[in-house]
Parts: sequence; structure tokens; C-alpha cells
Amino acid sequence: MSKAVAEVLQAMGESPPEEGETLAEFKRSFAYGSRTDLLFKFIKNLSDRDAAEFIRSLLEKLGETLDDGNLERLTEHVVEWNARAYAHEWEDRWRYEAGPFAPLTKPLAECRLGLLTATGHYVEGDDPAPLGEAGLTQEEAIPRILEFARAEPILSAIPFDTPPGRLRARHPGIDIRAYVEDPNVAFPLERLREFVAEGVIGELLPAAYSFVGITAQTSLLKKEGPAWAELFRDERADAMLLVPV
Repeated sequence: MSKAVAEVLQAMGESPPEEGETLAEFKRSFAYGSRTDLLFKFIKNLSDRDAAEFIRSLLEKLGETLDDGNLERLTEHVVEWNARAYAHEWEDRWRYEAGPFAPLTKPLAECRLGLLTATGHYVEGDDPAPLGEAGLTQEEAIPRILEFARAEPILSAIPFDTPPGRLRARHPGIDIRAYVEDPNVAFPLERLREFVAEGVIGELLPAAYSFVGITAQTSLLKKEGPAWAELFRDERADAMLLVPV
């Protein structure tokens, strides 16, 4: 285990797994622990009984998939349990009875649309240098998640004509493998350009925007968020497509 990962575990009140680790220790090891895998960090939120059932049924479905090659059942299984694990944690934490939302005043086909994501995308050669360090890899960022959580958010502007091959992503809070493989999973530049060509959307802002969602939330709410909203107004955006992760 790296020193950085050990420090994160200590800061989060966790201990590295040892011989004879418990199921509870095994579950925690996937969330910034010795087995860090952000695709499966949700296991930590399951009870021991539910975690055991998730693994048992996953192996059962894996056996079925070896017989018929149907990978969809594995995907559905992981998604289902992911939802179960997070449902209780977030059920009442971010619930708003009202918000500063406004209905569109004209059809989408006449709108000027922008894109804002919390995916941590940026353009090759324009690294926002989080924590003051350009070139920070995803692997290096993950154990520094607590530093990201305290840092002020940095907004990256990404021209809408940016080729997929020039997109880069870094986010210590989530597994980014899917949208590294296909950026449109979470940063749909190509899909939005297609909608403009088809007349579904009127036009796009010159650039899309992205930041790392693991950031100083108070600063985002009181400082950067309002400033970004003014930026989008200045660019004459009629609406913004928001992609949280």
C-alpha cells in the first residue's frame, strides 16, 4: 500500500486490512483503501448481510454469463446494488422543496444551449492544474481526494469542436474509465453537435465547461457558482445542460 493511500485511510478513520480481516474491513477497502476501486466503492455502504448477498449473487450471475455470454445481467446487477447502497445515504441529504429553476420561454430548437459537467474534463494541453500540480494522473489524484474536497473549484472551458481524442479527465471521487473510453457517456459533445445538425437544438455556446465535483462546496455555492452563472448569461445561454456525477 502506498504512503498516500495509508494517509487517506488514517484521515478517514480507517485501518489497512490485515490477516483475518472482517467483512466490514473488506467492504471499506474498496473506498480509498487497499483495494481501491471506485466502481465498487458503494459496497462500503451495504450492511454485511447485503454485501455478502451482493457478492454471492454476482458470482451466481457470473456463472450464468459464462454459459450464455449475456453481460447485461452483470451490468444490471451492479447498477441495482449501486442504487440500493446510495439510496439511504442520499435520501434526505440533498432534497429541496423549491429552487431557482425557470421554465424555457421558447422551444429547444430555438435555444442557445451550454454544457456544464462535474466530470473533471479538460483539453489536452490546457491542464487546470488542481492542487497547483499540472499533469496529475487519475491514480495520483484518487488518494488526494480530501485535498480536492477542500480546494476551490476550477472551471475548464472546452471548445465544442474539440476532437474526442484531445479530451482528458481527472476526478478522484468516481471511476472515470467509462468516459475515458467514450467521453459522450458523461461529456456529450458529439451528441449535442448532432442535435444541432438535426435541428433539435438551436445552437451551442462556443465552449462547454467542466470542473471536478469533489470540491469546496461552500465556495462553489457562494462564490464560483454565481460567477459561472453570470458567465453563462454573458454568453447568452438560454439553457444549460448540467451533468453531475
